[in-house]
Order: sequence, then C-alpha cells, then structure tokens
Amino acid sequence: MRAVARRLSGVTIEHLPWQRVFDLYDVPETTFFCDPPYADGDQSIYDHAFAEVDHRALRERLRAVKGDGSQLMAITR
Repeated sequence: MRAVARRLSGVTIEHLPWQRVFDLYDVPETTFFCDPPYADGDQSIYDHAFAEVDHRALRERLRAVKGDGSQLMAITR
C-alpha cells in the first residue's frame, strides 16, 4: 500500500464535471487524463452520457490547455 501511496503522491483525482476540472487545474504544470464515454456506444449505460457536441467541446478545451500539450485521452471507436 505504501508503494501505491508513493506512486500517487502529487496526483489529484476528482469527481466533478470535466469543465470544472479544467477551470480548477488548467495551469502549465497539469497533465489531464480524459476518458470520455464512448462516442458510438450505448449512452444509456453512463451516468453522464456525452453527445457529439460534448466530445467536440472536450476536444476544443484540450486544444486550449495552458500546458505544453501534455494531456492524455482514452478514445475507443
């Protein structure tokens, strides 16, 4: 367990709307990991489904982050 605690030292995990996370943490030192709902999947399985407009908004926000482009995004098609 100590190894896990050391590995996650300095990591912040939030359970907030994605827009709010960007508002709070968008500084040059931040790396964002985004894992949005599947674009072509069954949206009814998600608590917070994403429409195409939501995926586009996330894409645009990622393009505008203040950091050096160090964001990760999991996308499955």
